[in-house]
Amino acid sequence: MQEKLLTIEEVSEYLNIKKRTLYKYVQENYIPHVRINKKVIRFQIAKIDNWLETLKNNYKAWHLVLYNILLIL
Repeated sequence: MQEKLLTIEEVSEYLNIKKRTLYKYVQENYIPHVRINKKVIRFQIAKIDNWLETLKNNYKAWHLVLYNILLIL
């Protein structure tokens, strides 16, 4: 069975971040995503979880995430 692809809204809620932050991560190709067409972006939960695990293990990457979040606030 194919994994359900999540929307921007679902992933922003899952990560507890603002949608605009998530859009920024997509624009910078920082977070794994699938672009269906020019306007439709989806995410695979397994890849998001792997990305989060990488962030936990990589202080520098985590620091960059926090820095970007602070820039937006």
